[in-house]
Amino acid sequence: MQPEQNNLDDDSHTSETKPTIGNEFEKKQRLIAKKKIHIVILVALIFIAVAAFVGVKNKDYIEDLVNDSNNSTEFREALVEVTKDGFKPAVLVVEPGTQITWLNSDTEPHYIASNPYPDKSDHPDLDSETPLGPGGTYTYKIGEQGDVYNYHDSYNPELNGSIVVE
Repeated sequence: MQPEQNNLDDDSHTSETKPTIGNEFEKKQRLIAKKKIHIVILVALIFIAVAAFVGVKNKDYIEDLVNDSNNSTEFREALVEVTKDGFKPAVLVVEPGTQITWLNSDTEPHYIASNPYPDKSDHPDLDSETPLGPGGTYTYKIGEQGDVYNYHDSYNPELNGSIVVE
C-alpha cells in the first residue's frame, strides 16, 4: 500500500472556483438582460403616462362640449360620440349653424361620411376625409333649417346617424 499523498497544488478540494471566461460572459449577459428589462419597463410606464394624459385631455374636452350645450338655450355646438356600436346620439336635432363634433371613443378607426354609402352624394362636404383614430375628432357646421343630414361610418356602413336642423 502506498501512502496517500497530500497534494497542496490540487484545486479540487478548495471551495473557491476560479473565474473563467464563461462565467464572466454569463454575468455580462445577465446584466444586459436586466438592463433590457428595465428599459422595457421604463418605456411601458412612459406609454401609460402619455395615454393617461391624452385620455384626461379628451375627457375634459368632452365635458366642456356637453356642459356648453346643456347650459345654452341656443344649441350651437353638439357632440356625437362614435363607438363600436354606433353613433350616440343616433339622431340629433339642432338649430341652423350648429357645429357638430364627432369624437371617436372606440379603439378602432372610424370614417364619417354623408349617405348614401359609398358615394356620399346627399351632402358631399360632410366627409371626414381621413379616418378618425381613437380619440380623434371631426367637426362640421350644419346648414339651413329643414335640412336632414344622414351619415354613416364608411368603415362600418351599417352604423348610421342623422342630424335634423329645426
